[in-house]
Amino acid sequence: MFRTRDIYQEMCRKSDFLHKLSSDERSRLKLHLCKMYKDLETVCDRHGLTMMMAFGSTLGAVRHKGFIPWDDDIDVFMPRSDYNKLIQEFADDFPSNYVIYAPNSSNGAIARFAKLVDKSTSFVEVENETNERHAGVFIDIFPLDSISTNRLLNKFKRLASMTLIYITASVGHYQAHSKIYRKLMCGSNAGALNYWFRNSLGFIFSFMDIQRWYRIVDWFCNNSNDTGYVDYVQCSYRWSPLPSDMFFPPIRADFEGMQVYLPHLPEKYLEVVFGDWKQIPPEDQRPEHYVVDLKI
Repeated sequence: MFRTRDIYQEMCRKSDFLHKLSSDERSRLKLHLCKMYKDLETVCDRHGLTMMMAFGSTLGAVRHKGFIPWDDDIDVFMPRSDYNKLIQEFADDFPSNYVIYAPNSSNGAIARFAKLVDKSTSFVEVENETNERHAGVFIDIFPLDSISTNRLLNKFKRLASMTLIYITASVGHYQAHSKIYRKLMCGSNAGALNYWFRNSLGFIFSFMDIQRWYRIVDWFCNNSNDTGYVDYVQCSYRWSPLPSDMFFPPIRADFEGMQVYLPHLPEKYLEVVFGDWKQIPPEDQRPEHYVVDLKI
């Protein structure tokens, strides 16, 4: 229960000062995300770049033919080479209201992975309420990197990447100086302990700014050697690598009445990530989205 995500969700549910998305707001947000997905897919198809839905978006597509009913975001995978091309060569190919933020991009980063943000909207999350660059509806874009088949090397890299990511996230929390996030987390003893531990760790490692930490994490996880196995290293570097043919070539599937790209073997992928993915979780285990502001 000391995990930041678990404490954060619990405190959001108890909060009386955050805005919980209404069903109408969630519907409008989902419609806008679908439009953003199609715009991203258009750019990728135009330049021969591979993309596919990831994580809960894949689960939603297979299990619900759209969004998970209580979810309201879109995650996308891209192979590392195409991910880099999108950021470095084709970031200006989008409509003027879109901005791609990513490590090693001209726009800088707002996370350790790429985000496509619609600046004509307002979507202010609790932990990022002080950063104007975060303030827009977004799609998360994650690079798929090649994975070594050496178990010991994988174990080392997994532990090292988890450590780097934890430090980077702590620096981000410290440098954000979000009063709302502080108020939220300090509403319980567990939350206060978590907040001050992460804040202190962030202070210690703030000898480098957050942009440099993002670049270090991205550099450490980047692996362009084709081993026949891939994974999103920054999220969960698994003990056993996943075969490339689980992801490539992507297949087409229905999602909210449109066609989207999914990993080549979506059900096998879902088994690895979610286990019994067909089982609907009880209501108290369904994450809900709370925001400071939403305008579309």
